[in-house]
Amino acid sequence: MSDKNKNKFHNEEKESKVNTEGTEASEESVKAEENTVKDEPVEEVEVVKKAEFYKIKAESADYKDRWMRSVAESDNYKKRNANVWQDAFYEGKKEVVSKILSIGDNLETAIGMIPDDKSREGVEKLLKQFVSSLESIGVKPIDPTGEEFDPAKAEAVMQVDAESEEEKSGFIKATFRKGYEMNGKIIRYAQVSRSEEHTSELQSPMYLV
Repeated sequence: MSDKNKNKFHNEEKESKVNTEGTEASEESVKAEENTVKDEPVEEVEVVKKAEFYKIKAESADYKDRWMRSVAESDNYKKRNANVWQDAFYEGKKEVVSKILSIGDNLETAIGMIPDDKSREGVEKLLKQFVSSLESIGVKPIDPTGEEFDPAKAEAVMQVDAESEEEKSGFIKATFRKGYEMNGKIIRYAQVSRSEEHTSELQSPMYLV
């Protein structure tokens, strides 16, 4: 083979090698770009998923907070209405009971005025039944005779001297009209006489207006 042909052959071989290397480099570049293209959507999807997750989590917490507030408001509303209903029921019951307390007053007065024992016993039974009926609905009589005067239970309509120097003042000598309480609350104060310090001078009872 002549020198000219040898040089041509070598030149063609070099060009082929260069072309092969260029092709391989291009293929690697294309693969790298494809991998980059494949990776980018995956990362974007993950970001979107996380954003949606936190959004749903925040909305869930908000709904839960609203629900708890609604439950609390509902409970408060029920409690307020329950108290209103109880107060209204108590006031209505108090009004009715207050109107029939005079029946017991009249029976007690009648007992002290009836001379016949059998008739008195009959009225006493009626009074006992009346008191028992009141107690069955939570109403109890108040007779503070002999107790220390308590303005929360009784009102003094008369002051009298103590019978002796040893007797303490401020105690209830007699009850003119019994008081009544309902469910632990006073619905009528007892009317009583209250003792004062003993004096040597004779004095008439002092009535309080």
